[in-house]
Amino acid sequence: MDVDPEAYRRFFLAFDTDVPQIAAVLAAAKRDRYWGIRIGASLAGVFMLRGLDEGYPTPAFGVYIAGAAAGRGLSQLALQFAIAWCRIAGHGELMLTVHQDHAAAIHVYEKYGFVFSGQLSSRGHRIYRKPL
Repeated sequence: MDVDPEAYRRFFLAFDTDVPQIAAVLAAAKRDRYWGIRIGASLAGVFMLRGLDEGYPTPAFGVYIAGAAAGRGLSQLALQFAIAWCRIAGHGELMLTVHQDHAAAIHVYEKYGFVFSGQLSSRGHRIYRKPL
C-alpha cells in the first residue's frame, strides 16, 4: 500500500505508516485482530478490532482504506465483517471512535446502527457504540 498524503490519512490515528512499528503492533497482538484487504496484488486497506489486549471488554473497530481504493464500499464491507466476527466471538457490543469532522464515516456508522455515546476519546474523537 502506497503512503497516502497526510491530508488524506489525517483521521486515521491507530498507528504510523512506519513499517517496523506496524510489524511490532501486529507481532504483539494476542486477542486483538487485524485484517488486510487486497485488490489483486495490492494492499487496499486494513481494518482491526483492538483494545482486547489492553483488557477492554468491548473491541474497538478501526479501518483505513487507501486513497486509490476509496469509494468502492470496502469500509462498509470491513465493518460488516467486523460486526459478524464480534457476534460469532460472543461480544455484546462494538465501539469505535471517529473525528467529528469525518462526516462520511459518521454517516456510515450511523447507518449501521452505531450511536454516539456522549463521550469523547482522549484525542477528542466521538465514541460510538453498537449493541450486538
